[in-house]
Amino acid sequence: MSYPLVPLLEACNNSKSGISPFKGEKQYLNTGNLDLDRVISTETITYRNRPSRANRSLKHDDVIFAKMQNTIKVLHIDSEELSSYVVSTGFVVLHPTEKLYSKYLKYFLLSGQFNRKKDSLCNGATQRAINDTNLAKLKIPLPSFAEQKHIIEILEKSDDLRKKRQECVHISDKFLEASFYEMFSRYLNTGTQDKSINLGDVIKIGRKIVDPRKPEYQKLPHINGEVIESKTGKLLQYKKISEENLISGKFIFEQGDVLYNKIRPYLCKAAIPEFRGLCSADMYPITPETSFVLPEYLLWLLLSDEFTAYAVKCSTRARMPKLNRAELFAFRTSLPPLSEQKKFAELTQECKKIKEKQQESENKLDILFDSMI
Repeated sequence: MSYPLVPLLEACNNSKSGISPFKGEKQYLNTGNLDLDRVISTETITYRNRPSRANRSLKHDDVIFAKMQNTIKVLHIDSEELSSYVVSTGFVVLHPTEKLYSKYLKYFLLSGQFNRKKDSLCNGATQRAINDTNLAKLKIPLPSFAEQKHIIEILEKSDDLRKKRQECVHISDKFLEASFYEMFSRYLNTGTQDKSINLGDVIKIGRKIVDPRKPEYQKLPHINGEVIESKTGKLLQYKKISEENLISGKFIFEQGDVLYNKIRPYLCKAAIPEFRGLCSADMYPITPETSFVLPEYLLWLLLSDEFTAYAVKCSTRARMPKLNRAELFAFRTSLPPLSEQKKFAELTQECKKIKEKQQESENKLDILFDSMI
């Protein structure tokens, strides 16, 4: 069905309200804290220690979306708690006028139709994003209120299914974590273990740093800490090298490497990409010696409370805590037999299938919205 197109900024206001000085602490959202339309983590800030980009305030019924190219991250500010958050200037903050339901706006911003047009208008030398001039060029289909409400009702039913599958993903992550501790907790407490080793005995970091501007790397994915979900090992939406105009050197990594984010280790970010690519120099591309330790076991060891407590203790820099390579290698642990590690690896594959079903659901929602407008 075809609806009249109106400029997006006629149907809603582009809020650029900075934050005023505040006492105590607030929760801060940057684009890395969202997975599609879901808050997966926040950072606690004070007015004095806030990041420079933490400079957008919110009000109830705002809808925010990430400015960056090839990045679909949208959030409807539908609660008093969310209204109190500070968000990054990496978001556009929209407030619908009387012409528009905020939920309809949210679903439009999630649609493929909107994001294809947004991406085509992004520019920038280092990180391509939509600017205010090009934001004014975007249009939104504008049905009547009754039709908007009907579209919302249909999409919410589909979205309910997606959220149920999303909850299944969350449960599977918790199941994996619980299974890891049930199977391996006796190996994590090395205080009385005679067979404990240094982690550096069974892993290596031997990948080279390359120039991301070279033609041979342009089609490869780029992974950094912002595209890894905290504490789960899940990779979020990432971009190709050619889409980010990167300049500084990056580690190359191979399929099966375990990527560990060494900056702010309390965030617990690690993942196993199933492809070759480049990663930020703020990450370690770790190659496990698979005759001793499997990637799946190593991933959850790096995400464990025991390793995280060690990493945080070793990261002494105040402004940018970092775990250095020598400290990573010096971590003491005991290794379970490979047969036990293989059973755990099989569990991770079963949980992966659940996550693939969730992605299918999100794709169907996108197709449904596009078909309705």
